[in-house]
Amino acid sequence: MTPTPQIDCVVPADAQLGESPVWDGERGVLWWVDINGRAIHQYDPVAGEDRSTDVPRKPAALAVRSGGGLVVATDQGFHAFSPDDGSFDSLAPDPEPDLPSNRLNDSRCDRQGRFWAGSMHDPTSAKIAEGRLHRLDPDLSVTTFLEGLGVSNGLAFSPDGRTMYHADTWAETVWAYDYDPDEGVPRNRRVFAEFFDVAGRPDGATVDESGCYWVALVRGGQLARVNPRGELDRLIPFPVTVPTMPAFGGALLDTMFVTCLGAEAVSGADARPDIDGGLFAFDPGCRGLPEPTFAG
Repeated sequence: MTPTPQIDCVVPADAQLGESPVWDGERGVLWWVDINGRAIHQYDPVAGEDRSTDVPRKPAALAVRSGGGLVVATDQGFHAFSPDDGSFDSLAPDPEPDLPSNRLNDSRCDRQGRFWAGSMHDPTSAKIAEGRLHRLDPDLSVTTFLEGLGVSNGLAFSPDGRTMYHADTWAETVWAYDYDPDEGVPRNRRVFAEFFDVAGRPDGATVDESGCYWVALVRGGQLARVNPRGELDRLIPFPVTVPTMPAFGGALLDTMFVTCLGAEAVSGADARPDIDGGLFAFDPGCRGLPEPTFAG
C-alpha cells in the first residue's frame, strides 16, 4: 500500500478561488490564478516566494506562450499577459458573446501548441448547463467542439498526445477521446472514469509520465489517480475539502502542486481558514510531463 504523503501549504495565499497551476520550466516557477480575486500568481519554490499581479478580468486558466508571456482564459475571451510589465491585453475575442453569464474555465495546451478551454455559467449555483469547449489555434482563430456542459473541467492529454481527457464536474464523469495530433480533433468519446461513489466531483487534472490521470475531487477533500485503463488506483486525503487542480512541477517534475478554494467557499466544520485558499505541495512518488506551450 502506498503511504499517504505529507502535504504542506507552501503559500497561505487566502485566494478566493485558486486554480490552474502550470509549471514554467524556463523560468523555474509555478503560475497559478485566483479567479475571483482577479490575480495571477508566480511561485518560486527555490526562493519560497509568491508574487501576485492584479488583472482587470477574471483569469480562469492559463498557459505559457512559446513567444513569451502567458495566454489567459478569462470571463471575456482570451488575453495575453506579460510578466515583465504586467500588461494584460485582449488576444482573441469572447467565443461566447451570446452567453454573457458564462466565463471560460479549465484549460490545457495540446502538444502541438493549441490551447483548449472550456466554459461554465458563473456562478455555478445557477445550475445552468450552457458550458462549451473551445480550441484556440496559434493563428488565434477559435473553434467550438462541445455544448451543453455544466462545468467544463479536467482537460489533459496522454503522454503520446493521442488521447484527450475532459470532464464535466456536474456529471461527475471524465471522458476520453481519440485525439488526432495533426488535425487537433477529438473523436470517439467514451466514459473514462465516473465518481458517483467517491466523495467529491472531478475538477482540474493532470497526467503523469506513466499516463495516469490525477484529478482533484472538489468538495471531497481528496485527489484521485486513475490508471490508463480507467481504474481508480489511488485516493489521497487532502488537508482541505475543496482542492481544485493538481500540477507537476519542480526541476525534476516530481513535486505535485495543488490549488484550492478559499475560506468563503467552505462552510461549517470543514473550514480551515488558516490554509483554505492556499497553494499546496507534496511528493506524489512519480514524475509529470513537461507542460506544452501555446504556439500563438
